[in-house]
Amino acid sequence: MPPAGAPAAGGFFSLADERLKLGSEGYSPGVLKKIEYAGGNGRSFESAAESLGRLAECMVSGRHVERLTEKLGRERAARRDADADAMKARRLRSPYKQPPAVAVVMVDAGKAQFRDEGKGPGAHGPRWGDVKTACLQTYADVEYDRDPQPDPPEAFLDARRVERLCREMDRVRGAGTAAAAAAAAAAAAAAAAAAAGGETRAEGGEPEKSATRK
Repeated sequence: MPPAGAPAAGGFFSLADERLKLGSEGYSPGVLKKIEYAGGNGRSFESAAESLGRLAECMVSGRHVERLTEKLGRERAARRDADADAMKARRLRSPYKQPPAVAVVMVDAGKAQFRDEGKGPGAHGPRWGDVKTACLQTYADVEYDRDPQPDPPEAFLDARRVERLCREMDRVRGAGTAAAAAAAAAAAAAAAAAAAGGETRAEGGEPEKSATRK
């Protein structure tokens, strides 16, 4: 009688891996989260590997951190795109049974360092570029019988600091808005002086009396 045979099963696997939810990399979900966080937030994949070894006692090479981080990043991007398509098609289910009372979308922009992709290790074509981010948060609905913050924050009451901040923003965004901002500030000052019946000083000139009709 010939020996019994079986077709190829597609590779060996361990039942213990399934019970512990170990992926093909052999790491638990908790360790993968640490590797992904270190790889995404470290100065480099090599420094991320060193941090993992010192802080998490997880000995992994920088090249391996790079491979896992980019793999997990592609998986997250694919899930994000799938959720976006499902939302557009009105097929995305909310993970919450009760909709939040208040939802807030906050947007921001800034500068970040970029480099050319697909050119091997190292920083090829390093440059600064614009980034735009958004954050969706939910809040509990709280009612107040009076304004909880009737006065502006102290940081915005310092005229010199606000002026410096606006000038820095203008330099980042490029020339072109300075003249418009100065004209708007002058117009606002003139309107306030006229409403108060006082005077306003023109740029580099004598005080101008505001005319009021009786």
